[in-house]
Amino acid sequence: MPPRHDACLRRLLDMLSEVPMIEVAVLVGSLADGRGDPVSDVDLLVFVAAGRFREVWAGRHGLHGPDSAVCWDQVDPQRPDVGVFRWVGPDGVLVEVLVAEVRSGVRVASPAVMVLGDVAAFDRLPRRAPIRREEFGTTAPHPVDAAYDAFKQAVRAARRHPPGTV
Repeated sequence: MPPRHDACLRRLLDMLSEVPMIEVAVLVGSLADGRGDPVSDVDLLVFVAAGRFREVWAGRHGLHGPDSAVCWDQVDPQRPDVGVFRWVGPDGVLVEVLVAEVRSGVRVASPAVMVLGDVAAFDRLPRRAPIRREEFGTTAPHPVDAAYDAFKQAVRAARRHPPGTV
């Protein structure tokens, strides 16, 4: 895992470990399977005890601290027990935290690594096949998400073809 991402994840897990309503936190995506690069984002699923979503959601801004460049939410009014919170930290790392009640029906896609909590709770989480890009829906992404995705694509393309190469 790139050092900035490792430090970011450690800070986040330190804060989450102080929240007793959290049953399990799961790292997913490229960082979970060791493919993370300097522009990867930190993707974390945080499962909370039944009936405790609103309480944990209300404290979400404490996770990113005052120095973050920007933060934004993605919520679905039809899913009152699930929300996604994103921010770009002062280190430039994009963090995405999905908060859901354990009974919400949110399924964990591979790759997934439990990084905090109870192993039995992790084992009980429903699973699904890896998520394909086209499954993310048709709603327009937040402008920062769109810009960050374009930035990541440009950086990865440049890393594949450094200056002076074909």
